[in-house]
Amino acid sequence: MAKGLRKKGKPFEGVKFSFRRLNGRIVEVYGSRKKFAIAMGMSPAVLSARLLGHTSFLPGEVWYASILLRIKKEEIGDFFFCTEEEEDTNDG
Repeated sequence: MAKGLRKKGKPFEGVKFSFRRLNGRIVEVYGSRKKFAIAMGMSPAVLSARLLGHTSFLPGEVWYASILLRIKKEEIGDFFFCTEEEEDTNDG
Protein backbone atom coordinates (compact mmCIF):
# COMPACT_ATOMS: atom_id res chain seq x y z
CA MET A 1 0.00 0.00 0.00
CA ALA A 2 1.30 3.43 -0.92
CA LYS A 3 2.77 5.49 1.88
CA GLY A 4 0.25 7.82 3.52
CA LEU A 5 -2.90 6.38 1.93
CA ARG A 6 -4.37 4.85 5.09
CA LYS A 7 -4.13 7.50 7.75
CA LYS A 8 -6.87 8.00 10.29
CA GLY A 9 -9.69 10.13 8.97
CA LYS A 10 -10.10 10.52 5.22
CA PRO A 11 -8.37 7.72 3.31
CA PHE A 12 -6.41 10.04 0.98
CA GLU A 13 -5.90 12.94 3.34
CA GLY A 14 -2.43 14.37 2.90
CA VAL A 15 -1.90 12.81 -0.56
CA LYS A 16 -1.22 15.52 -3.11
CA PHE A 17 -1.60 14.78 -6.78
CA SER A 18 0.47 16.52 -9.42
CA PHE A 19 -1.26 17.61 -12.60
CA ARG A 20 1.84 19.03 -14.28
CA ARG A 21 1.75 16.47 -17.08
CA LEU A 22 -2.01 16.94 -17.54
CA ASN A 23 -1.61 20.70 -17.72
CA GLY A 24 1.08 20.28 -20.37
CA ARG A 25 -1.21 18.07 -22.47
CA ILE A 26 -4.05 20.59 -22.11
CA VAL A 27 -1.88 23.40 -23.44
CA GLU A 28 -0.44 21.15 -26.16
CA VAL A 29 -3.87 20.09 -27.49
CA TYR A 30 -6.06 23.13 -26.74
CA GLY A 31 -3.59 26.00 -26.51
CA SER A 32 -5.00 27.18 -23.17
CA ARG A 33 -6.71 25.92 -20.05
CA LYS A 34 -9.66 28.24 -20.76
CA LYS A 35 -10.35 26.61 -24.14
CA PHE A 36 -10.10 23.17 -22.58
CA ALA A 37 -12.46 24.12 -19.73
CA ILE A 38 -15.03 25.25 -22.29
CA ALA A 39 -14.65 21.97 -24.20
CA MET A 40 -15.17 20.10 -20.92
CA GLY A 41 -18.32 22.10 -20.17
CA MET A 42 -16.91 23.61 -16.98
CA SER A 43 -15.82 27.06 -15.99
CA PRO A 44 -12.13 27.94 -16.05
CA ALA A 45 -12.37 28.47 -12.28
CA VAL A 46 -13.59 24.89 -11.73
CA LEU A 47 -10.81 23.50 -13.93
CA SER A 48 -8.27 25.59 -12.05
CA ALA A 49 -9.53 24.24 -8.72
CA ARG A 50 -9.15 20.68 -10.05
CA LEU A 51 -5.62 21.28 -11.37
CA LEU A 52 -4.54 22.93 -8.11
CA GLY A 53 -5.90 19.98 -6.11
CA HIS A 54 -8.50 22.03 -4.25
CA THR A 55 -11.26 19.78 -5.60
CA SER A 56 -11.07 16.34 -7.18
CA PHE A 57 -11.79 15.37 -10.74
CA LEU A 58 -14.99 13.34 -10.94
CA PRO A 59 -14.77 9.94 -12.67
CA GLY A 60 -16.81 11.18 -15.63
CA GLU A 61 -14.52 14.19 -15.97
CA VAL A 62 -11.45 11.95 -16.07
CA TRP A 63 -13.07 9.82 -18.76
CA TYR A 64 -14.20 12.78 -20.89
CA ALA A 65 -10.90 14.67 -20.51
CA SER A 66 -9.06 11.53 -21.59
CA ILE A 67 -11.09 11.42 -24.79
CA LEU A 68 -10.63 15.13 -25.51
CA LEU A 69 -6.89 15.00 -24.81
CA ARG A 70 -6.31 11.69 -26.62
CA ILE A 71 -4.95 10.01 -23.50
CA LYS A 72 -4.82 6.23 -23.81
CA LYS A 73 -6.64 4.20 -21.18
CA GLU A 74 -3.40 2.75 -19.87
CA GLU A 75 -1.93 6.27 -19.46
CA ILE A 76 -4.78 7.80 -17.42
CA GLY A 77 -2.99 7.16 -14.13
CA ASP A 78 0.10 9.01 -15.35
CA PHE A 79 -1.97 12.13 -16.01
CA PHE A 80 -4.58 12.05 -13.22
CA PHE A 81 -3.19 9.98 -10.35
CA CYS A 82 0.51 10.80 -10.13
CA THR A 83 1.40 11.95 -6.63
CA GLU A 84 3.81 14.80 -6.08
CA GLU A 85 6.08 12.28 -4.34
CA GLU A 86 6.12 10.01 -7.43
CA GLU A 87 6.73 12.97 -9.71
CA ASP A 88 9.72 14.10 -7.65
CA THR A 89 11.14 10.56 -7.93
CA ASN A 90 10.62 10.51 -11.72
CA ASP A 91 12.25 13.92 -12.24
CA GLY A 92 15.65 12.50 -11.56
